[in-house]
Amino acid sequence: MRITDEVIALVQSGVGKEAMENARRVTADILTLENQRLESSESETRYLSTVSRSSILVGNLLAGAMLVIVGIAAWVDRMKRDRAEVALLKQQVELQGIVDSAYEGILTYGDDLLIRLMNPAAATILGISRESSLGRSLLDFLPESVREAIRSRHSALITSDETFSEFTDTPLLRSDGSAFFAEGSAVRTISNSDQFTTVKFRDLTESKTNAASQREHAAILEQMSDAMLVCDMDGTIA
Repeated sequence: MRITDEVIALVQSGVGKEAMENARRVTADILTLENQRLESSESETRYLSTVSRSSILVGNLLAGAMLVIVGIAAWVDRMKRDRAEVALLKQQVELQGIVDSAYEGILTYGDDLLIRLMNPAAATILGISRESSLGRSLLDFLPESVREAIRSRHSALITSDETFSEFTDTPLLRSDGSAFFAEGSAVRTISNSDQFTTVKFRDLTESKTNAASQREHAAILEQMSDAMLVCDMDGTIA
């Protein structure tokens, strides 16, 4: 390669050197700016990465806190439900004890007239076991002559606002077919999910027998009084 005289003259004049220096400075400035941009970009990337990790950590903490809160709320609700269930069970046991110990017959039936509950006194009066009474119709324990009247009275009761009624000298049937008279009351219960009637009754057989015996004794005493003779001290009939 042959260097021309113009190039040699340019170099000797110092213009070329100055141009080279200017080129180096511009290049250095460009490199500096690029390094600054690169550092700024890396710093921003590190910042965004830190923010992202922090956001993820905060999100996980919030999610964990929500799970803990939901868990505590569920536990508190379960505790309340458990206490309510225990209290309800206690009330049911107490009520069952009262019903079972009652000397009067107590039975419960639905709007379909099927028996749902019967206490020991009612089972004894009707001559049937409590287990075998469940699901049987109330009409099974009524004489044929009054069944239609009782069915009509029940239909009228469930369509009215009446919740309490009394009855007396009502004929009933024992499981062996023998009849007896009873008195008592019926209370209709209406809830959001169910409707049923509870009957409390008493067998009048013993009281009617005692009343008949008392009438018989009174009649005998009256006859004796009519036949009584009053005698004087000499034995003369007055």
